[in-house]
Amino acid sequence: MFNWKGNGLKPRTVRYLFNTIAFVLLSACIVGLSEDVDAGVIRISLKTTLSIRNGMIQTKIVATNTGTDVAHGLRGVLHIFDRTIISDKIERLGVQESHTFDININLPKDEKGIYPFIGEVRFHDANQYPFSALSAGTFKVKSRFYKGIKGEVINTDIKLKGKLKIRVSNEFKQAITMRAKLHLPYALTVSDNTQLVMIASGRSKDFSFDLNNRLASGGGNYPAFCSLEFKVNGHHQTVLLRPVIKIAENENWFVATKWYWLAGLPVLVVVWIGIGVLGQRASLRR
Repeated sequence: MFNWKGNGLKPRTVRYLFNTIAFVLLSACIVGLSEDVDAGVIRISLKTTLSIRNGMIQTKIVATNTGTDVAHGLRGVLHIFDRTIISDKIERLGVQESHTFDININLPKDEKGIYPFIGEVRFHDANQYPFSALSAGTFKVKSRFYKGIKGEVINTDIKLKGKLKIRVSNEFKQAITMRAKLHLPYALTVSDNTQLVMIASGRSKDFSFDLNNRLASGGGNYPAFCSLEFKVNGHHQTVLLRPVIKIAENENWFVATKWYWLAGLPVLVVVWIGIGVLGQRASLRR
């Protein structure tokens, strides 16, 4: 039997220790179960359109801030024909405001085929943290699209690291060598964004890109683009894949174990009452 007297713990001390432990556990549980309050979010919606007139490629990158905070230092970026063209900067884009970046370049001579273009807007928040948003498409120059290459994204889930897995199929009657190039928003990085993939006629092949999480938030979805470029009958061809990279939620330890803590609360209450009763009996025996 537990000895309350002599060198043993006094009832008041036991109650104090138990109350302290219970308070810490309850406080941690409440903190773990509470939701984070987001002070402000920058969310840039992007639309890129391209047209060809009189030997000139005219591109419009329309950025709209659909978030709840102001975006700063915005630049439009066009990735085309293995070139990167950057627009002038605007200082800020307020909530629900839009801005159009116009980027025009000359159409290279003797080009014919289907080509990809990637529109990007780079910006930062009030704390100078950099971000970017992407949109993409394809355009035709004196050619048509030859059907025969199919691509699909197999896996897009990552944590701090992960693999973007892609499967391509060749339905042409000849082997095809293609260049696969991955375009990511600033929040994600890739060890090597370009690969050469050779596929025999009538076969399929899997390959992957090694991804790293630079600034992506847990639970977020990040649109990316993978262009598959190859030649058929002397014509450049492009298949554009649109994976959405999913970042695993960073779950708080107390959130992950919340049901165990909630199930244990009645036990804590019973123990607390029991200690109180025992302490009262010990006081009456004095």
